[in-house]
Amino acid sequence: MAKEFFHAEEVEEIAARLIEIFKPELEGFEIRYTFCSENPKKDGREAIALARKVTGFYAFLAGSPDGFFCIEVGLPAWEELTAHQRIAVVHHELCHFGITELGNLTILGHDIEEFNDIGAVHGAYFDRLQIFADAVEQGNSDTCGRAELIRQILNR
Repeated sequence: MAKEFFHAEEVEEIAARLIEIFKPELEGFEIRYTFCSENPKKDGREAIALARKVTGFYAFLAGSPDGFFCIEVGLPAWEELTAHQRIAVVHHELCHFGITELGNLTILGHDIEEFNDIGAVHGAYFDRLQIFADAVEQGNSDTCGRAELIRQILNR
């Protein structure tokens, strides 16, 4: 059976709240949200979701010649996630969207890329790894108010 795509209203609702709270620079830019009947693949590995920038010919065909962003979510993976994980995944994908100084759409890479084995052996051997480790520790301690954030997003 061929992949099927359809509008991901739940993802869009979560994203709207996250943009309002954390990513107001994205307000006013077109972002489309899709579920796919299969989980997307990136670099040969199954993913939960992918962030995309659509420009040029494909944006023209979609009726948005200036381009737009899109978040594609694999429905099989999404259905296995908790409410908190869903919010985190959408937040992660939104962090890939950026706007250049000239107002053009751009895709942003991850702050860090590393292997678990290296972390286990070498620890935070660069400053940016320690910054990430500190951020994870803060998130795990819930000093960021995660429970309140989830309540706010889900009950709005």
